[in-house]
Amino acid sequence: MDVQDPAVRAELERRLRALEEDEAGDPAHAPLSPTELWVFAAVVVVLTLIGWVMA
Repeated sequence: MDVQDPAVRAELERRLRALEEDEAGDPAHAPLSPTELWVFAAVVVVLTLIGWVMA
């Protein structure tokens, strides 16, 4: 794909604008809370240890 082509560039910019407008305010894009980050980190550590023990 040649992004130097004005028609392609215009279409890509139009699609990006549409995505930005459609997803604005979507709670899925909100930052994780500290509690969620700790839970995520704990799950990663536990799964890593399980993998290490089973290897």
